[in-house]
Amino acid sequence: MVGRVFPPDGPRTSGREGDPAEARVWRALSDQLPDGWCAWHSLKIRTVHRQFGEGDFVIADPQRGLLVMEVKGGRVSQSGGRFFYEGGRPMEPLQQAHGFANKLRKELQRVWPRRDEVPFGVCCCFPETAAENLPTNSDLRDLVLTELDLADLPAALARAMDATITRGNAPRDAGWIDALTELWGEDWVPRVGLLGRAKLRKQRTKELTEQQLAALRGLEANPRVIVSGGAGTGKSTVALRLAEDHAWAGQHVLYLCFTLPLSRRADRDLALARDSSPGRVRAVTVHALAQEIARAAKLPVDPNPQDPTGWEALLGAVADLPPGHPAFAPHRAERIVLDEGQSLSTTDWRIVDHLVTDDSALWIFRDRAQAFWEDRRVPERYERAAVRYELQHQLRMPDSVADLARACAEGHVPDLASLGGDRAEHDDGALRVVPRTGRPLPDTLGQELTRLLELGFAPHQLAVITLRGQHSSALFGRERIGGHRVVPADDPRADTHVVLDTFLRMQGLDRPVVLICERPPSLQGGRAAARLHMALTRASVGAVLLLDD
Repeated sequence: MVGRVFPPDGPRTSGREGDPAEARVWRALSDQLPDGWCAWHSLKIRTVHRQFGEGDFVIADPQRGLLVMEVKGGRVSQSGGRFFYEGGRPMEPLQQAHGFANKLRKELQRVWPRRDEVPFGVCCCFPETAAENLPTNSDLRDLVLTELDLADLPAALARAMDATITRGNAPRDAGWIDALTELWGEDWVPRVGLLGRAKLRKQRTKELTEQQLAALRGLEANPRVIVSGGAGTGKSTVALRLAEDHAWAGQHVLYLCFTLPLSRRADRDLALARDSSPGRVRAVTVHALAQEIARAAKLPVDPNPQDPTGWEALLGAVADLPPGHPAFAPHRAERIVLDEGQSLSTTDWRIVDHLVTDDSALWIFRDRAQAFWEDRRVPERYERAAVRYELQHQLRMPDSVADLARACAEGHVPDLASLGGDRAEHDDGALRVVPRTGRPLPDTLGQELTRLLELGFAPHQLAVITLRGQHSSALFGRERIGGHRVVPADDPRADTHVVLDTFLRMQGLDRPVVLICERPPSLQGGRAAARLHMALTRASVGAVLLLDD
């Protein structure tokens, strides 16, 4: 058994053919290096003082230490005490070896800071010069290897080491050999953890948004546009940017959406344009806008937020107002950007009809796969009149999360417990399945939140999403989970805290990592699968699924 030679599959080459002399030494080392020894070809370093150096070969004997070998090709001779190449050009091989050895000693002390210093020696090798008689210089004795030494290289290396290093002085901890391999650079497999993905996603989303905006601006002359795209394609980001851009261009813009958390986040994002642009812009839900109109029209309805029947009565009453009613006038805009179009009901669309005029532009953003209610869709009257554009590129979700979300959208939900047992992490590490094992759900959630915070995530990068509604969830409305403060998605503190909310109220929002819990009784097909799909698609870098007992 021979020692390890790096690289194992051939010498590092700087040119197409490489250095034939160094290749001969590499082959001899590969065939003969003693067991336990290591050799590195073309070890390049840069010291903390920005000094660069390269050693042709560095050879390690765990018992002795390091030997730096300078290799010179061609027929080498000596005259007047100096070495010369065959063409007459002078060289200083040992001086070069000493210079690199000094740099390597300092660099090794940096990466392997132990009290025991690794002994160093130097030698030079002329693998294309055959000689039985060696130079007689006192400083060169036993430190010059020739072509004849390649036949028994271990003996020649031991002779060179013994000439400058005392055997047995190498540190007992052989970690310095591994440190040298890292300096040499054996393997580099690029890896990005969950936190790194969060940083990448921010930059890539910015780049993608600019590309999408450039394409969509080519459609601005069209009064009716429907922009479709799956989760993670940047619909809400693009919709907000369009609303903002048109406000800065001096237009009156109304951004409409379905969920209150998204409208509040959007309104915060539009604050600068609202306060400083020459135009007017606001973000609001269709339901909140209907409530304002009902009050302006002095309709005798003002529902309790927890009363769905009262809201239906209010929306119906606003939708039934006659066309051109003055209560709508303050809200009609030159451009209406409508996000979450797949979630609006027939009554919601009748209210939108009151806001849209022949002179206003209407841009609808939708994701058909996020349509939780099967009977809700963009009305045919808008479908017929609209130019369509499809956002193609999904950058939000990592592959493992996207694959599971896609299966849920198609109604094919795998047995989540089969995804991998105890605290399993899958594929790219972005999908984690955590069994409950009898512990209270808040305790398990708290443990996972602690783990993620210890990884370096900030509270505002995390969200706990329940697959149940506000009234059936045992978690919704809690102020703390496992010692961690949580807030609803529409809370003003959501920018600095962990969010706890329902799958439906998180529409249009995302967080780097989402923790999904409280599954409905059945998750096989139907609307239950749609809930999991909608929750998974809120994750930009990772999802944690907490299984029920």
